[in-house]
Amino acid sequence: ERSGGSSPPTEKGDERSGGSSPPTEKGDERSGGSSPRKTGAHTRGAPPRKLERNASLLLNDAARRASSESKRRLMSEDDANAPWSAKSTPRLGSNLTRPSFTQHISIASHMNRRSSENLANAKDSERKTKGDAGGESGGGSTPAPHPSPFDMSVQNDIGALLDSCRETLETLDQEYGSASGFTRVGDAVVVTEGWNKALAFKTLWSEAMVGRWRILVAREQIRRDDQKREREELEGTCRPSPSHKRKPDAVGEEKKDSGGDASSDQSALRAKRADSLHVRALDQVENNDDPLAVALQSRLPHFRDVLTAMIDRAVRSLCPHTQRVQREAYRPINDDLLLGSGDANGVVGGAGEDSYLRRFALLEGTMDEYIRLFARCGVLPWHWKIFCDAFLWTMETHNLYQDETDADDLQLPKGESAHSVFAAAYVARPAVEGIMKMHVDLDFPVFRLGMKRFWARVSEGNDAKAAIGETFYRQLLTNHSELLDYFAKADMDSLALHLVLALDLLVKSCTQIGTADTGFRRVLEHLGEMHRKLGIPTFAFPMVGGQLLKTLRPHLEDEERITKDMDMPCTADELEQAFAMVYMEVMAMVFYPMVQEEKLINDAYDFFETVAKELDWSPDCLSRRLLEVKLEIQSTGTYVHTSEELEIGARLAWRNSAKCIGRIAWNTLMVRDSRHITSPCAVFKDVEEHLRLATCGTNIQSVMTVYKPKSHAEAWGMKFWNSQFVRYAGYREEDGSVTGDPANLEFTEFIVRKNWWTPPEKRTDFDVLPLFLKMPGIHKPFIYQLPKEWVHEIEIEHPDCPAVKELGLRWAAVPAISNFNMNLGGVDYQCCPFNGWFLSIEVVRNLMERYKVNDRFADAMKLDKSQKMIEMRLQHEIQLAVLHSFSKGEITMVDPVTVGNSFMVHCKRERDQGRECPGQWSWIGGLVGPTNVTWHKEMRDFEVLPQYDYCCEHWMVTDNPETDELDGGDILNVSCHTLEVEEEDDIKLPHILIIYGSETGTAEAAANRMATALRLLKPTVKNLDSVAGMGIVETRAITHIIAFCSTFNRGEFPSNAQQFAKTEIPPGLLSNTKVAVLALGSSLYPDFCAAGMALDKKLNKAGGQNLVPMVKVDDATGSEGPIADWATLVQRLIMPKHMETMLQARTGATNVPLEHRMNWGDFEEGVPDLIPRFTWPELEAIDCVENEELMAKGGDIDVRSTRKLTFQLPEGVTYTSGDHLAVHPLNSLDIVTRFAHCFREELVTSAVACGSCPVLEKGTDAILKWQLQQPFSVDTIDNGETYPAQLSFSTPATLAMVLQSQIDLSLRSSLVGDLLVLVRRLLAGISGDVSAENENKRNRILNLHRITVEGSANMKKAGTDDFLDHFPTVVDFLEHFSPLLCTKDVHAEKNGAPVLLLAEMLVFLPRMQMRYYSISSSPADDPLKVSISVGVLHVKTISGVMLHGVCSNYLARIRPMQDKVNLSVRTSSFRGPNDLKAPVIMVGTGTGLAPMMGFISDREHSIESMADSNSAGACHLFFGCRNEDDRIYTNAVDRWEENGILKHHLALSRASPLPKTYVQDLLEQHGQDLCRLLQHESTHYYICGDAKVADFCFEACVSALRKHGSMSRVAAVQHIKLMRAQGRWQFDLWGIITHFNEAKLDLRKKKEACAKTWLLTFAE
Repeated sequence: ERSGGSSPPTEKGDERSGGSSPPTEKGDERSGGSSPRKTGAHTRGAPPRKLERNASLLLNDAARRASSESKRRLMSEDDANAPWSAKSTPRLGSNLTRPSFTQHISIASHMNRRSSENLANAKDSERKTKGDAGGESGGGSTPAPHPSPFDMSVQNDIGALLDSCRETLETLDQEYGSASGFTRVGDAVVVTEGWNKALAFKTLWSEAMVGRWRILVAREQIRRDDQKREREELEGTCRPSPSHKRKPDAVGEEKKDSGGDASSDQSALRAKRADSLHVRALDQVENNDDPLAVALQSRLPHFRDVLTAMIDRAVRSLCPHTQRVQREAYRPINDDLLLGSGDANGVVGGAGEDSYLRRFALLEGTMDEYIRLFARCGVLPWHWKIFCDAFLWTMETHNLYQDETDADDLQLPKGESAHSVFAAAYVARPAVEGIMKMHVDLDFPVFRLGMKRFWARVSEGNDAKAAIGETFYRQLLTNHSELLDYFAKADMDSLALHLVLALDLLVKSCTQIGTADTGFRRVLEHLGEMHRKLGIPTFAFPMVGGQLLKTLRPHLEDEERITKDMDMPCTADELEQAFAMVYMEVMAMVFYPMVQEEKLINDAYDFFETVAKELDWSPDCLSRRLLEVKLEIQSTGTYVHTSEELEIGARLAWRNSAKCIGRIAWNTLMVRDSRHITSPCAVFKDVEEHLRLATCGTNIQSVMTVYKPKSHAEAWGMKFWNSQFVRYAGYREEDGSVTGDPANLEFTEFIVRKNWWTPPEKRTDFDVLPLFLKMPGIHKPFIYQLPKEWVHEIEIEHPDCPAVKELGLRWAAVPAISNFNMNLGGVDYQCCPFNGWFLSIEVVRNLMERYKVNDRFADAMKLDKSQKMIEMRLQHEIQLAVLHSFSKGEITMVDPVTVGNSFMVHCKRERDQGRECPGQWSWIGGLVGPTNVTWHKEMRDFEVLPQYDYCCEHWMVTDNPETDELDGGDILNVSCHTLEVEEEDDIKLPHILIIYGSETGTAEAAANRMATALRLLKPTVKNLDSVAGMGIVETRAITHIIAFCSTFNRGEFPSNAQQFAKTEIPPGLLSNTKVAVLALGSSLYPDFCAAGMALDKKLNKAGGQNLVPMVKVDDATGSEGPIADWATLVQRLIMPKHMETMLQARTGATNVPLEHRMNWGDFEEGVPDLIPRFTWPELEAIDCVENEELMAKGGDIDVRSTRKLTFQLPEGVTYTSGDHLAVHPLNSLDIVTRFAHCFREELVTSAVACGSCPVLEKGTDAILKWQLQQPFSVDTIDNGETYPAQLSFSTPATLAMVLQSQIDLSLRSSLVGDLLVLVRRLLAGISGDVSAENENKRNRILNLHRITVEGSANMKKAGTDDFLDHFPTVVDFLEHFSPLLCTKDVHAEKNGAPVLLLAEMLVFLPRMQMRYYSISSSPADDPLKVSISVGVLHVKTISGVMLHGVCSNYLARIRPMQDKVNLSVRTSSFRGPNDLKAPVIMVGTGTGLAPMMGFISDREHSIESMADSNSAGACHLFFGCRNEDDRIYTNAVDRWEENGILKHHLALSRASPLPKTYVQDLLEQHGQDLCRLLQHESTHYYICGDAKVADFCFEACVSALRKHGSMSRVAAVQHIKLMRAQGRWQFDLWGIITHFNEAKLDLRKKKEACAKTWLLTFAE
């Protein structure tokens, strides 16, 4: 049925056969649209039956008339009034005969008949009461029973809405003739034919219609608001007050003062008010704040399509017998919004069934669904009255094929015009009735009382709510396993609670459905956007709805039993149907952002598949581009084409244009990418360049210039008001004749009336109009008169008749069309001027039909005007003259014969390529005449994308017809001088600030990589503390802020962002700045990405506008890929490819990689000395007073050891138990020496070159040692410019100091890809022969690069892990590949130096980061000493490479009383309980016992000071280690247990022959006691150690609460979250250290299968 034709109706009147089938015997309203009356009255086009005033009768009538296809399929003929029949399809996943979710939606209008009868009785009672009131004094009547209070509340709530609907319907009857209907036999045909003409320019018409409707509604709403405000002010002044005087009425006062001029002054005042009203309305529309935009919200981008399709449905119901189209007719617009056919693998669909989605959303395109859509969006009744005005205006002004019949009909009074009657009776009236029906449905008692009463009972207590949410998701994910992947990373426990909160909102706010701009509506929009960001597909919503009803069903049956004997009972079926309807209506609002996103992605995919064929892309190239586009759409709501894609898209749009006969040259189109040009002056200058290129030779060059596309936030986008660059003015003379071009008469009168253009004193037929450019957000246009040198015109002369030249005829040489809209893959380019060349007959018709030159031309040629064929003769002679004139002017023009033949050749070429050529015959064969070869060619007019369309006359749509006041103030004229001044500033380059908060260096490295990628824009890179307060935004005019921020400790900002976090940013400072925030963190920790989220919130609060939504990157599941993808997206948005190309051309800069070089020598600044061994020479360094082994049987620091280090605090430094020590480690001298040896050739060469090395004779080791102590700096060379390099340390400095203290030589996954990219690039420049060994090494690097950088996501992860397994430090990598990279045997072709130079590595390597350790001492013992516990790390990778922890090995070798350590105290929120009576649970493994030691020591001192030591709460310590030998602090713990300070529970995981026992096992073994403690209102739970262990212990606590506390899982999780919110659940965690790769892989799998893992927790 999607072929655009119409199939014959089936016996039952199948309405889905593409066209419109006649209604069935029962009056099927959905057969091709909304039938305004029952079968049998269709032929005369009678109007809809008048709406009954009683709301219940209206509903019953609507229920009787409802007979949709789905209802016919699901309900038997003999039981159509029952909620469902025995023949119904079984419920989802059940053998019961209750209806499925699909059926619930289909029969929603049948629910609660008993309630509707009660409502009708209440209304009857009220009418009787009112009727009897007048005769009550006579005593002759008995009042009817008073309706129940609840029934009265229903009536009162919908009363105002019903009154508004009635008023609107009366207006439609009286003013527009909706009651009388069509009064003439041919009215239906007039409307049908007129509509078919409008569809020839569907985009133009729909843009004008929607724009005009929005403006008129906004005007009326503002007028109503003003009147309401005036009434309120008036009422305020009329209140009795002795000191208050009435304010004079402005109009009334003017009447008194002006005397005889009062009438004219009042008219002027009214005109001024109307103009102000109009400007305010335009402001609202421009900002998408008008009432219709607020109502439609996320549907606004598709408003034009939806409204046009709705009107189309209504039109095609007028003459259904004419819908069996044959040729050149415009197909019904009934499936433009279809998403799929229900395929389970498609965008929409569901497990082999027809898509549920189509049962509750606007996807099938029936009239009822369109009406319901507008009703649920909150479009008001009076909006539809204004719709009629907008429709009539658009049909009159924007129907380009309008003939006399259409014009005559539109000039009739509203009630007599066929178009007026159609708009009112067939669109507006059904829409108003639909509003009434929906609100009456929702005002049934089952909604207002039944659902709320049910939910109040069911949701009592958190446990009951949690149980419902838990049951729902368990059954949903079990029954629909295809959804598991979409919930892969979700917190299922939180989602379960979220569901209950959503249900709570639905029940409480269901009566607000169909309202706009309310809190409830904003919540729905937020939910929709949230689901879109989570990537929930649209096909999931019906599955969720079906499962929701199944979950609620047992509770509904309980409600039926409970309310059976109440005054207002509700059956389970009634409630189930009520929930189905509410879910249907709400989800229809929530899911639409996903529909919009999926539609754009599908459009983009179709476009790129076409582009890939044209450009011969490889499958990998196409897949990569599609992924980029999808990510960009999901992040920004749109995407950006490259210049190459823009060029091929524009050419394809020309090739696909069915109206163009000259498409054979489609692949020669010159496409100019001017999207970077945004200033009006630059645009006008660019227009001149366009015209120059188009006419630079004897042949016209076809050129298209593309400016920035229209965004969804813009109502109109950038537009030229002129239809072509060169157009001639039209003037109406006193006698009614027209001088100039009649096609531009209205536009000329408009700009003259506005005083925007003054015609020349001597008006001629060919006065060139200025260009008018409308910019977004600015009401008045920018005006520019093209210089004469760019207005190319051809004077018309005849080769055989000189007198023709004296007529003064001329025409523009270049047909530069400036009102095109080009849609490329869902992106609209509304400003894309295009020129080809003229076909001679086009100019001939312009002169003959518009300029009426026939008589003058005949007189000039002395032809006999009485001849029968004089018109044909004149056409021939004028065409001869035009062809001759253009040829003489050396301007390209084609004749009909040539262009006809070329079109036939083009069709053959297309056919040979397997493409059918679309063609609109009236624009091709009909244009060139019956003697042309194209006249008899059969053509199919079908739409192929991409495509060109015409835009509306924006100036006409936005014009205010109520005032003729001159509007010449602040005319935005642009002069040639202005263009010259601004020529050099035609591109506004972004000023970029890149900021970072980094603790481990990942965020800092990412920021530096971003700066390198955007270096053509010269960004500024700062840490967050250095830009605290954001004053830099004003001083440097920052337009874009790119922020990278990691999270430290428990949701805190990193150390170099603490000051920024404390400093407020002035409100509004960032209002003109776009921000992009990347939040880095690890889901190992509860406060995942908290600092990044706080940063994003802070920037937005200061007015920052999101360039892209904030993205959270999880290091636990791999951060490299997401960081790179996000950075690429931001880079492309800030500096698109076309801007990069432009900058390179303007500055001469290229994208060649940066070069770096070392500078050795003397420096004026002081240079730090070589660091002796491991000692910091700075004065603030702290003495180590103790370094002892903690393990029970001692340890070997080279094998396995846990150390306790104690430091003497400087005076004034304090700490609290639970705080951290930040330690700055040093690299060992061994690894520093190994690193230097890798670059020994370069270092020795530098020592020799300096000429002052005193140890040249002592060998390489001595030279290296000397060179390491020499000062240096590093320079960057960028396109010939030299400047100091961006380093992670300060220079000048000695190389030894930098390598030992400033640079981290260990590698992590985020650096692997960058290192391989660097080395791969350098290897591309080698020259000379390479040995077999080095060739093998090069091939290995290339293979690593292919896997780790170019491979798929899984390949990258595997490749990175394998790389780190073999090369855990950069020294390991360099030592293995140094023969290839660091020796002159393999050298760079450019300078003969080694491939990899020292400067490159110094720039690449990250800075040394502080390491944090939990303090294991208590200030109560000694406030001047602080201790930490350090596990010395030695790990052997799978490949056998030893990895030694940098900081732990450094600290293990500190000599007490000799060495100093650079450290500082960092405050933590990890704190012991304030109340000593509170029970305490402490869990720790290994060195995780450290902070507990401080807590327990504090506890011991507090208990000693208590009068009653027995009143202290219980303290349980769960500690785990391998075996007894690994126990730490054994003596202290045993002593505390003996003294009753704590109860110790020990878990030994490797104490053979005992079974393995972990701390989580101990917690489960003590489950009953654990549950009792956790449920105690004062219990504090502490855990410190590996984050993975913390997860296991969390699950053990949840299990204890479920098993021994009779809680659901969701309730147990919520209980623990409550403890955390109260500060009674605290943690001090660190990432995985031992067996890092294996453990991280396990964790990644777990995180990526959260839903599956959650389900497993319920397994028995």
